[in-house]
Amino acid sequence: MDETAMQQQALRDALKGAFERDETLRARPEFISGLAATLRARAREQQKEKKIRWDWLRAGLVAAAALCVLAVGIGSRDLVAARRFETLAREAVGDHEACLASYTPGRRPMSLAEAGRRFDPFYSALQAVTP
Repeated sequence: MDETAMQQQALRDALKGAFERDETLRARPEFISGLAATLRARAREQQKEKKIRWDWLRAGLVAAAALCVLAVGIGSRDLVAARRFETLAREAVGDHEACLASYTPGRRPMSLAEAGRRFDPFYSALQAVTP
């Protein structure tokens, strides 16, 4: 401790001792009990305020998490749809290549409507798709 700090500490100790020794300077019991009650009430109010703030913060965090989940869900839905379309397009190209390899000139290629009736209704639905 430097000299100034030591002097300040000595002054504090002297004042504290003076208050403790002199009956007229001591705090009255009703003042002490009133002060304690006031401090307890303020502490309870602050705890309530903190709880309210925490409740709002928690609600905000839950809402932010829900938005993140929603965004990921929408993004993955689009990604899955794009991958399904990609897979379908690859399979369609593969089917056309297989048809080309086994195509005989005397036989006409099958229409999408006929393929839908014979194999899978999905081929009929492809008639509505524009190239």
